[in-house]
Amino acid sequence: MEGISFVTDYKGKKIAAQIDIIKHADIWDEFYTKWYLNKWWNSLEKAWKIAFKDAIRMDSDDEPTIDQLKQISELTFFVCKDYRIDSLEPLEALPHLETLVIAETEVDDLELVKQFESLTHLDLMTTQVRSLEPLRNMRRLEEIYFHDTPINSLDPLTHLFGLHTLAFGKTKVKDLAPLQNLRRLEKIFAAECLVEDLAPIAGLEKLQYLNFQKTRIKSIDPIKRYKYLEELYIQHTSVESLDALRGMQRLESLGISHTKVSSLEPLMHLRGLRNLYCYNTNISEEDIERFRKEQPKCKVVTEDF
Repeated sequence: MEGISFVTDYKGKKIAAQIDIIKHADIWDEFYTKWYLNKWWNSLEKAWKIAFKDAIRMDSDDEPTIDQLKQISELTFFVCKDYRIDSLEPLEALPHLETLVIAETEVDDLELVKQFESLTHLDLMTTQVRSLEPLRNMRRLEEIYFHDTPINSLDPLTHLFGLHTLAFGKTKVKDLAPLQNLRRLEKIFAAECLVEDLAPIAGLEKLQYLNFQKTRIKSIDPIKRYKYLEELYIQHTSVESLDALRGMQRLESLGISHTKVSSLEPLMHLRGLRNLYCYNTNISEEDIERFRKEQPKCKVVTEDF
């Protein structure tokens, strides 16, 4: 066959083959894939082998065939929540990942994630990751969850214009300025972080969900231009006024318990409101009863269960 020759020993026995990889790229690719994947698999620790077998619903006691190894390498969705995992290096054989969940592992570095050019969803909640820097140029990312991590800066997200969901509660994040131009953002979960000011996200008018419970915010005035907000949770903050919510007809759920709010008047004509959590506030019983009469379809919770 053209492009293939054989090396023989002194007896004329074929002992090796020489392949023109340009003319026979398919043969070379098949050989290299088998060699690489087998070498990769044999280098894995037990926890990783179990995780990969689970990903393709393979019996944990079986050894994978080459076709099953190829199936693993072609995964686009991978979930690993094993506390024994502390490095992402074994994922180098999965270049097509679009969704990666490594929550509750001991991973502390995202450097390898840069190779996943198709990644849109990343969940690293409750890990030891300290920096999002490796994500800086990953423009296809749409969702990032890093709740309960040591991360303290959103700066690497500045130009990730495709993001629509961010969750960074229980972090040391304080400054929202890196988010100010992320116009596609729809959901922000930032409970129990160090945020003090919502002004940087005043222009993100597509936001539908905001959770800033147990933060240091004192005012929600910056969000007064939001047209699509459906859920807002600001419990355990120093917010005093709800005036910014006037006219937000899409608002369905609002949490203001443990705040300094003293009046529900701005909510009286929000006909879409279905849930209001308002215990431990400065709102009088009379004001609450007046609201209930004005908004009979809204469930008002005034006790902490």
